[in-house]
Amino acid sequence: MMDTEQLYSNILEGSTSLIHSIKPNGSFEFVNRAWKNTLGYTEEETDEMTIDRIIFPEMIHKHKEMLDSVFNGNRVTDFNSIFVSKDGERVFVEGNILPRVEESQVVAAQCYYRDITKEKETRIRLKEERKQSEFLLDLMLHDITNINQEIITTFEITLHHPDLPSDLKEIVEEGLEEVDRASNLISNVRKISIIEERSHSTESKDLGKAILDAAAEVDSTFPDKKMKLNTNVNENEYFIMADEFLDDVFFALLHNSMKFDEKKEVEIDIELEEISHTPFLRIDIKDRGPGIPDKDKEQVFAKVSGKREGILGLGLGLTLVKKVLENYGGQIRVEDRVQGEYTKGVNYVILLRREYDSDSDRGGR
Repeated sequence: MMDTEQLYSNILEGSTSLIHSIKPNGSFEFVNRAWKNTLGYTEEETDEMTIDRIIFPEMIHKHKEMLDSVFNGNRVTDFNSIFVSKDGERVFVEGNILPRVEESQVVAAQCYYRDITKEKETRIRLKEERKQSEFLLDLMLHDITNINQEIITTFEITLHHPDLPSDLKEIVEEGLEEVDRASNLISNVRKISIIEERSHSTESKDLGKAILDAAAEVDSTFPDKKMKLNTNVNENEYFIMADEFLDDVFFALLHNSMKFDEKKEVEIDIELEEISHTPFLRIDIKDRGPGIPDKDKEQVFAKVSGKREGILGLGLGLTLVKKVLENYGGQIRVEDRVQGEYTKGVNYVILLRREYDSDSDRGGR
C-alpha cells in the first residue's frame, strides 16, 4: 500500500489547481506541477523567488494583508488575486489560503488557487460587448425618435391644410397612426433596455391609484370611444413595492382592451382581492373584446411576435408588462373571461405581493 506522504504528494501534483506554500519570509516552500505549467517557472527558479515576484503590482498590498492575516492564524476563503506569468501574462485566480501550524506556530501559508482567467476574460468581453450594444441601441432609438417626430409634424401640418382632399386625409391619418405605433414601440424598447441594464430598485406604491390613473389616461387617448369601468379598486387601500413602470403595466393592458374592442362603449371589469393566507393580491382585468385563441395565449407575452394583425398587435407592450411584474416578484397569465369561450373577451390575471404597514396588518382582512 502507498504510504501517506506519497499519496498526498500524488494528489498535489495531479491537481489542476495552482498550489503553493509560502514561508513567513515570502519564499516558496512548495509549488505543484499545475502552478509551474501555468506560470512558466522551473523548480530551480522558484527556489530563488519570493511571492512578490508573481503578484500583479496593483494586487501586492491586498496580497500582503491577506498573508498577514494567515500568518496570524486565520483562514482566508474565496480570495481573488492576479498572478503574472514568466512571460508577463496576467493570470486571474481565486482560492483559499490556510495556515500550516507546527508546535503552535504558523510556519507557512498553504494556498490553493483555481485559474479563472478564461472566465474573467469572458465576463470582461461580455461586459464590453453589452456596453457597446447598449450605446448603439440608445443611438438608434434617439435617431429614430427624432425622425418619427419630424414625420409626425409633417403629417399634422398636412392634415390642417385647407385644400387636402378627403381621400388623402384618410391616408395621412393612417400614416400618422402607424408612426404613433412605431413611437410606442421605440418607447417600450427603451423601457425594457432600462429595466435590463440597471439594478432593481423599488419603493412603496399605491396600487389602486396606479390602476385608476392608468384607466383615466387610456380613456383620454380614445376620443371616439368611452370606457365603462366596473371596479372595486380604491386608492390608499393596498400598497406594493414597485417602480415608475407600474403605471405602464396597467396602461398597456387597458390600452389593448380599448384598442381591440370595436364598440363605442368599451366595458372593462377590474377586480382586486386578497388571496387568503398569502401575502399576494389578485387583480383580474376582464374585457369583452375579440379575445385570444388558446393557441395564441402562450405567445401573448413573448418578446417578439411576428403578427401585425389581430389581437396580438404590434410592439413590445405586453412583453414590458411581463418583465416589470416579474421584477416585482409577481406574475401574469391570460385566460378567457368566460371559461372555454375565448370570443367573449380576455381576463388578464395578475398576482402581486402586497406591502404590509406593520406586522399587525398580516392578520388583516
